[in-house]
Amino acid sequence: MANDILQHSVARFEKEIEEIKGLVLQTGGAVEQRLSRVLTALVEGDGKLLDWVADSDRDVNILEMEVDEKCVSILARRQPVARDLRMVTGIMKIITDLERIGDESERIAHLMKDSVLDSIPKSMARTVKHLGSNIVDMLRNMLDSFARLDPELARQVLVQDKDVDEEYTAVLRQLMTYLMQEPRYLPHVMNIIWCARSFERIGDHIKNIAEYTIYMVEARDVRHKKSRA
Repeated sequence: MANDILQHSVARFEKEIEEIKGLVLQTGGAVEQRLSRVLTALVEGDGKLLDWVADSDRDVNILEMEVDEKCVSILARRQPVARDLRMVTGIMKIITDLERIGDESERIAHLMKDSVLDSIPKSMARTVKHLGSNIVDMLRNMLDSFARLDPELARQVLVQDKDVDEEYTAVLRQLMTYLMQEPRYLPHVMNIIWCARSFERIGDHIKNIAEYTIYMVEARDVRHKKSRA
């Protein structure tokens, strides 16, 4: 009887974790959709897409709160230890980073609505879009690594982040060169520089999630290490 109760409790816990993981992936999908639409608007000059992104952050916030509440409930009721505790606390950190990615996407949308769309040459917009596209690839790989709890794929995301950082530096140089040649576009170029900065920050949040995934699976904290790949 006691063994049956224990097995039932373990099965119930695993079911709860799977439900929470599903909500995290749902949040990740919503964030990815917003980021992809920002990239489309950047090149196509679609103000309606920007309005949608700027006004839809509430959905992500609601999902974040739901995941947090469920995780706190598990901690209070079940008092998990070892791997189970890493899973719950890791998910709480992951959902926070996903919400911040949503915030940065909203920030990019507002910056672009201010002046960027009609004032920056298409070549500049495409340069920043390429940076953003690489970050969307990072996000997809990260969500896949979390869904599968695959630490090796998470490590690939960490390598991608290094590449994104290098590309971000190159984009800044290109934008600053353009600004020196066309100083009259200062306000607009500065807006697109801030957009690039938000993309880079999104990359940092994705890297954080990849590190949490490794920690949940392997109990290894790979943050702040020079060699992580």
